Amino acid sequence: MAETPQEKYDRIKKALQETILKEYPNPDRIGCPEDAMIREVAFREELTKDESWEHITHCSPCYAEFLKFKEEWRESRKNPA
Repeated sequence: MAETPQEKYDRIKKALQETILKEYPNPDRIGCPEDAMIREVAFREELTKDESWEHITHCSPCYAEFLKFKEEWRESRKNPA
């Protein structure tokens, strides 16, 4: 059975995330922004390509933090306080 557009999107998104998490090690966390900046980027309503975004998408540890904060943002949107 053929993939739906959503299934295809989800598959590609997962592959891209796994690649970023694997292919950009930075064990010494060189040049990493503070957690507050990673959180700010994750909570943005619209993508802004800036220095922080560029670093996050090319640093596995920061990207892992970004994904954690992005999930927190999604949950807060589902369950507003």
